[in-house]
Amino acid sequence: MLTIIHSATRRVPIWSVYLLLTVPSVYYFYLAATGMLSVEPIKALEHKLGEFGLQLIV
Repeated sequence: MLTIIHSATRRVPIWSVYLLLTVPSVYYFYLAATGMLSVEPIKALEHKLGEFGLQLIV
């Protein structure tokens, strides 16, 4: 099973992983810029991006 997963992940180009990981940051920045995030957009943006970073670590 581990060999199958390893061979499947080797076929994925690394640039697509980096591109996929920027999507939440761009989305949260859009929410902050349009005023849809919260009353304090910078604090909420830091919280959301920090939470996303912790989810990546775990």
